[in-house]
Amino acid sequence: MKTPPAVLSATLASGAAVVVPATLVASLPDPDAAVGAADRPSTTVGFTLEATVLDGGEQVTAITLDTGRLGRIDPASLTASTFTVHATATSPVPIANGEVISSLYDVDRTVTGVTVDRHGDVVVDLAYGAGVAGASTLGYLSLAARTVDLDLTYTVTQNAPVLLTSGRSVTLSGFAQGALRDAEVDAFSSGVSATGLSYRLFEPTGRSLAGGARPLVVWLHGNGEGGLPGYYSNEPQLRGNRGALGPATPEAQAVFGGAYVVAPQVPDTWYNLDESAYAERLAALLDELAESHRIDASRVYVMGASAGGFMSVKLASAYPERFAALVPTCAALYLAFRGGYLVTEAEIRRLSETPTWFVHAENDPTVPFAQTSLWAHGLVAGSVLTSYADVTWDGVGYNGHWSWIYTARNAPTTADGATLWEWMAQQDADA
Repeated sequence: MKTPPAVLSATLASGAAVVVPATLVASLPDPDAAVGAADRPSTTVGFTLEATVLDGGEQVTAITLDTGRLGRIDPASLTASTFTVHATATSPVPIANGEVISSLYDVDRTVTGVTVDRHGDVVVDLAYGAGVAGASTLGYLSLAARTVDLDLTYTVTQNAPVLLTSGRSVTLSGFAQGALRDAEVDAFSSGVSATGLSYRLFEPTGRSLAGGARPLVVWLHGNGEGGLPGYYSNEPQLRGNRGALGPATPEAQAVFGGAYVVAPQVPDTWYNLDESAYAERLAALLDELAESHRIDASRVYVMGASAGGFMSVKLASAYPERFAALVPTCAALYLAFRGGYLVTEAEIRRLSETPTWFVHAENDPTVPFAQTSLWAHGLVAGSVLTSYADVTWDGVGYNGHWSWIYTARNAPTTADGATLWEWMAQQDADA
């Protein structure tokens, strides 16, 4: 979970301002006009930013006010206008001259509803989805071609008193911003390998661990989620898209019978001139995980998108005996601006030793379908290829490069109807 800078600013009824160590808050404008002084306790509550990784990246979808300790709140006293929410996002890194960063904002968020959860906390739902301004937790540096975790500052203003079921009205004196919470992301622990690769790891729990060792799904992120000099947060590979989260969903875990999911983050780029060293470092990370967790070495599956798809191919080609299946999505095997092919035909042919499934959108503007997935499919004996005309999901059209959406949503199917995850789960390196 991410925690904001320590600042607390509240406006008192007298109009004087007070600043004390804490986190960002906002206050009720002219509270005496909204409620009598006798009913107005001086109470500051914390709040949590609730986030979800959507197909286009992570967004803040709600805030939870820690009001449970105040008493039972009457839900009927809450409306979408009870609170106003303002959001500001700034860059966590200095912006170089000529650099452009997307998704910086200073906007009012649209409140779509206010409810009380089972803990007695007030949940303020916010508008979110494709095209919604001021919702993203991420920014993109266009020259550096990297995704960064934005520094978020949320301001909450109470516009009307809240009623308790006892009949007492409550006007809060301030709201202290707490952590960013995303249940799916937070389910992954953080680690650093012996060779210095940061990674996030999902571990199956409970009944899914009964019966012995479990498979491991390796997710290799795209170029945008890599690190920068002085910025290596171990976060964008989970928050940038659902690629790593898909195999950790309850639906996928049921298919795999419980599976570990590891998502390493490259310190710079998988296109490093000595990318074979990254293959070695990834193999070493897998060895470390196998020593410390109950992983079935015969059921290790490697997946990757774009630059990560390229790296998944390099890894499986270098260590074909280690992987039960390979799933490269819009794999950047050929990039005109990098001089053409980034892999050799011999490397691609070695993938015939590993069950391989290519996924790609034919209108990809970044990685040409015909020169990558279609070309490689023709060289890899027994491989599967699923191609799409474009990238459209739930009625929303996305950039044609984002075919990892289909992979993360388990959309590809074989000719006999098996889904991608089902096909993967059937593969065994010892078979």
